[in-house]
Amino acid sequence: MPRLVIVSNRVAVPDRTGKQVAGGLAVALREAFKGHQGLWFGWSGKVAAQATSRPRMVEGGALQYALMDLTPLDRREYYNGFANRALWPTMHYRVGLSDFSRADYVGYRRVNHTFARALAPLTRPEDLVWVHDYHFIPLAEELRALGLTNPIGYFHHIPWPAPEVLATLPGSKELLSSIASYNLIGVQTERDADNLRRNLNEELGANRIAAPPQRETDTTLESRVFRLVST
Repeated sequence: MPRLVIVSNRVAVPDRTGKQVAGGLAVALREAFKGHQGLWFGWSGKVAAQATSRPRMVEGGALQYALMDLTPLDRREYYNGFANRALWPTMHYRVGLSDFSRADYVGYRRVNHTFARALAPLTRPEDLVWVHDYHFIPLAEELRALGLTNPIGYFHHIPWPAPEVLATLPGSKELLSSIASYNLIGVQTERDADNLRRNLNEELGANRIAAPPQRETDTTLESRVFRLVST
């Protein structure tokens, strides 16, 4: 039976009493596991002095948790840096607040690479992988480079901006190429979907293929085909 493997920046691990930790995205994702065996992978919320290549595993019956610590450098460059000081403001059309650093961008890519190398050995051939939010745009590309052929979906929980806005962010073209490694991309609104389609077409030459049902579009980029869905 296929497992559901969810990747998110934070993981809602039950406390010692078995009580679930509350949180908007965490609560929503926990519901997805009902009736399924699964693995929930992501940042532990902790910062460790030394980098680790293996996650800490927590057993929760049919649901396993795999937790990765960040180093102080990882948190500064990946989390506080590129993800939240550069990418988040740009995605919200707050270009004037975006603070890009090449070192932060390198750190963002590095953590995605590290997480992919930790996650890949935990997956099974029949698993469905579901990645969440802007912290992990490059993750599927990293997993594909490691030989993972599983279906991998991505949901973007914040707006996707128009091409002229995203283009103000250095590295945005690389991120667009990375997101095309997912089989399925979900965004919040049809406007977001249209913006992402335009980004992919104008920056990378991706072609749109009409695909039923309504609000879904198949897109091709080189030899890759992926589906874009608005909720």
